[in-house]
This record gives sequence, structure tokens and C-alpha cells, in this order.
Amino acid sequence: MTPDFIILGAMKAATTSLHAMLVRHPKIFIPKGELFYFDCEDCLEHPDFFPWRCLSRGADVAGHKERYRNWYNMQFEFAAQDQLIGEDSTTYLSSELAPANIQAEAPQAKLIVMLREPVSRAYSHYWHLFKTNRATCSFEEMLARQPASLLTRGLYARQLENYYRLFPREQILVIFFEDFVQKAAEETAQVLAFLGIEALKEVCEPLHTNSAEMRRFVSAHLVWNRLRAGNKPDYQTRFELRPKGKSPLLDRVYNRWLNPIIEAKPPRISPDTKAYLRNYYKAPNEHLAGLLNRGLPGNWTF
Repeated sequence: MTPDFIILGAMKAATTSLHAMLVRHPKIFIPKGELFYFDCEDCLEHPDFFPWRCLSRGADVAGHKERYRNWYNMQFEFAAQDQLIGEDSTTYLSSELAPANIQAEAPQAKLIVMLREPVSRAYSHYWHLFKTNRATCSFEEMLARQPASLLTRGLYARQLENYYRLFPREQILVIFFEDFVQKAAEETAQVLAFLGIEALKEVCEPLHTNSAEMRRFVSAHLVWNRLRAGNKPDYQTRFELRPKGKSPLLDRVYNRWLNPIIEAKPPRISPDTKAYLRNYYKAPNEHLAGLLNRGLPGNWTF
């Protein structure tokens, strides 16, 4: 079973919202969660999939092709015959392995790409890691320690070129996060038209979004995350090392009393960091508008 469409990413560019809107359509089936089938062997995208102390236990699709494919097919077993099936895995866009893997197994799949101004994307990604207990240091320190995770995901021109080399342009739809936020109904209708199905009003109705939430004490939560990850700075080690002596009671005390989640926005990015990152992304992405043959949103600076 091959997907009719795939949402490739980028991460933190409203792919989850698009997924939630599309699954409301009776003619669409998308399994819950990200499958990562086409790039699970990419150690740069998924360092947590590789137990570096015993690499023989890492993902080995080539050696167990039928097993992995059967698992992938099972994710769509509840789809009706008259439904389009799709999936979204936000690492596919930046993965060096995914384009060829998708072309080999799903060459007719329509590809949907959502792009966000890269500095904002990287900063939002960091706070996602923070909220999911995977950030153990400041944004700037994470940039130095995890550039593959935070920085390279915003090199959109190179990533899109990898797909344009393998797929015809009419098979790829690119949407900007900024446009989706401002006019979600119109952008969703565009996606449905791209997929060749009717744009139902109830599907295109924008989703309700919750207020921003943060930990009351940011620095304290970074320390907490370090302790939970075995006192190692790399966030992916939490998948390798289970916290020693972890107490559910301690978690409850921490979450409810010591450092609860409150309604608040993340602090603003440092002006110096923002300027540095804008300069970093300028050269790799300066031909993005020409590649897409369209203008970029106003808050993009290259």
C-alpha cells in the first residue's frame, strides 16, 4: 500500500494543524503520529533511533525490508477504499535519505511542503524541545551542540532541490506557514484542490488554538531536564538513558507545585542571535524565491 500524499515538513511550520484539518474530510485517512518510515535509517534526523552503545539494535530497513513494509502498511489498515491515504513526517523534508526512498516506493505520491521563516522555525523548535523535556541548555548552546537538529532544518532551498530532482514540480505543493496562519481556510482548500477532492466547509474551518504555555521558571526546567537525561547535555540521550530513581511522585510535585505550566509566551530571541541566524540562512536560501518562482512572505529577510 502506497500513500497518495505525504506532508514532508518542515517541523514547526503548522504541519500538525494541517493534519488535524485534513483528517476531518471523509475522503482522507491519515494515521495518528509521524511514521518516519522513509527516513528511519537517517541517524542525523533520528539520533534517538540509534543506541550508539549497540548499533546492531538500530533501525535496519534494508535488512528487514518486508517487516518494515508490513508495519507501514498496517498504519493504513483502517482506511476505507474510497479514501485517499496520506502521512506526515516532518523530518522527510530535511532528510538526505527520504527523497530517494519515497521516489522508489511511492513515486506517484503528491508531496506537500510547509515552510516557515527559518529563524522563527528554529526558535520555535527549541521551545518545542524545552516543553517536551529535551532541551537541557539555552537556545544558543543548543545551536552549538545540535546544529543538525535546529539549524539545518531551515536550509529549505537545498532540501527542495533534492525533491525537485526526483519529482515533477506539479507533484509538489509548497505552502508558507505565514499564509496558513493568516488564511487557514484558503490554504487548506488549496491543499484539497491539489489532492483532487472537494473542499468542504467544515474541513477548511480554522482550528481553535490554545493560549501559549510555559514553565514558570525556565532555567530551573533546563536543570530538571539535565537531571532527567542522566546529566548529559545532548537531548537525544534521554532515549538511551532512563533516569535513575525516577519517582512519579516527584514528577507530580514538580509539575504541580515546584515549576508548574503557566499561560505565558517564550521569551523573545536575543537580537544578536536573531541577526546571526538571519545572516546564516541568507546565502543558502537566497535563491529560494527563484526556485519556487514566487515571492516570499514579508517577514522573510532574504
